Amino acid sequence: MNKYKNKKCSIVFQEETYHFDSKAEMAYFNLLTPRLKKFQIEKLKLQPQFQLSEPFIIATDKTKSGKSRMPAMIYTPDFEYFENGKKIVVEVKGKITTDYRIRLKLFLATAYAKYRVDTFIEVIKGKEIRYECGSVI
Repeated sequence: MNKYKNKKCSIVFQEETYHFDSKAEMAYFNLLTPRLKKFQIEKLKLQPQFQLSEPFIIATDKTKSGKSRMPAMIYTPDFEYFENGKKIVVEVKGKITTDYRIRLKLFLATAYAKYRVDTFIEVIKGKEIRYECGSVI
């Protein structure tokens, strides 16, 4: 179990074992796999990564050199797939954290322009909320 009391679980699909951080993620995967088999969706990826900020070096009194290296901020949602030629990214959550909200806003602001993500689906306790990324003004 992790800090949110989610139970890690695994499933075998097409002779490959997939690991999930929660039962909710595995349940969503189980919704996607029949659609994958029927060719309704394609190119399913688990845990895709998106870079939200570039790494940088900043002056500081924290180190002897007077510089601190700040790594890139990475956002790792649960799923990515294509449906009718459109790129869809999905995040399954049981609990919303401040960190997640910040990353979500940064991701949505650049998802279409930087990564050509058409739709972001947020699944919170089984309820889907859709964001059309190409509509960011």
